Amino acid sequence: MILDFKKQDCDSMLVDCRYNSMKEVLDYYKFDLEVYDIFLLSHSFTFKYVKVDLKNEGIYGIPMVALSNDDIEYSLFDTLGIPYKKDVLDDSDESWRKIKKLISDKTPVIFKLDERIVKNDEAILNEHIKYRFLSIPVMYGYDKDTVHLFWSWASNSEDLFIDFPLERFNKYRNTLCLPNSPKYRCCYIDGDCISDKNMDIDNIINESIKLTAKKMLFGDSENEEIGLMYSSEVISGLQAMKQFGDDLKHCYKKLVSSDQEYKKFVILSVLLLRNVMLNGSKCAYRIELGKAIKRFGTRTDNQRLTEIGEGLSASAKKWQKMLAFMGKLVRRKEDFSEGFNTFISLYYEIYEDEKRLFGSLGELYGFKCV
Repeated sequence: MILDFKKQDCDSMLVDCRYNSMKEVLDYYKFDLEVYDIFLLSHSFTFKYVKVDLKNEGIYGIPMVALSNDDIEYSLFDTLGIPYKKDVLDDSDESWRKIKKLISDKTPVIFKLDERIVKNDEAILNEHIKYRFLSIPVMYGYDKDTVHLFWSWASNSEDLFIDFPLERFNKYRNTLCLPNSPKYRCCYIDGDCISDKNMDIDNIINESIKLTAKKMLFGDSENEEIGLMYSSEVISGLQAMKQFGDDLKHCYKKLVSSDQEYKKFVILSVLLLRNVMLNGSKCAYRIELGKAIKRFGTRTDNQRLTEIGEGLSASAKKWQKMLAFMGKLVRRKEDFSEGFNTFISLYYEIYEDEKRLFGSLGELYGFKCV
C-alpha cells in the first residue's frame, strides 16, 4: 500500500529534514503552508546552554548548546490544533500489523529515526561519543518486508523517497543516541483531518513569532537528566547566549595557564559544539529564522519585521564565519589559545548583534528586555 505523496520542489526545502517531513504531511492533508511558515509554527528556534556530563564516557562539564527544540512535530500539531496520537510501535509482529493498518487507512506515520541508518555501519554505531539528533521521516507505504519513506535532508534533495528493509528500519528506531534515543517512538494524525479554510494562519504565525521573541528575551530554566547525560541548570535565550560567552572567557583564562589535558578537553568541547551547531542548519538556524520572518513581514506589509529578518540573515553569515573558524581551530597545532580567543571575539560580535535584533523584535510585540 502506497499513499499519494508528491515530489516536492527542492528549492523550497530546508536543510533540516524535519520541516520538510512536516510540510509533506500537511500537504497530504491539504494545508497550504510554506516550509518557512512551518518553521515558525513549530516554535523550534531556541538557544539553550548547559554543561553536560557524559557519564558512560567519564567526561564531565562539557559546555553544550541546543539551537532547535526537539519534537517539533508535536509542537506544530499543537499550534495548529491538529489532533494526533503519540505511539510506541516496536519491532514485534503486532506493531508491524498496526503500522500496515495505519497505512491501509491512508494515515502516514512520522517515525523517530537514527540517521545512521543510511550508512548502516556497525563501526559508526559503536563510536565513542554517540551524540546524535533524530530525523523524522514519514512512512507512506510498504511492500512485503520493505518500508517506503519520504525523507529529505541536505544531501539527498534529488531522491526524496527512499526504501529500507524492515529489519534495518526497526534496528535504527531503537539505537543509543544522545541526548535522546528514538525508542520506537512515532506519531500520526488521529482521525480525519481537514484543513480549516477559516483558520487565520497569519495571526497564528504572528503569535508564534511573538513567542519566539519572548523566549529569547526572558528564557526559562529547568534541571533535567537527558538520557545518559546529567545536565546542570538549563538556561535559554539571550541570558544563555551571554552565559555561554562568559564561560568561554573563563575557559580561555584557564587555558593559558593549564596543562595539555585541559587543552585536550577544550579541543573536544569546541569539536562537539561545532558539530551540534551545524546539525540541521549551516548557520545555527539564523538563515531559516531570518528568511521566515522577512517573508512573513513582506507578506503582511510589516516593514519592521522585514528589517529584523534581514538583520538575522546578516547574523547568519557571521555564524557561518565562526563555525568555519571553529573547524580550523580544532586542527590548529600551534597558538591554540590565541585562536580560541579569536573564536570568543567572533561569538561576542554575534551576541551583541542578536541582543539588539531580539530586543527590537521584543519591542515590536510590547516586550522590554531587562
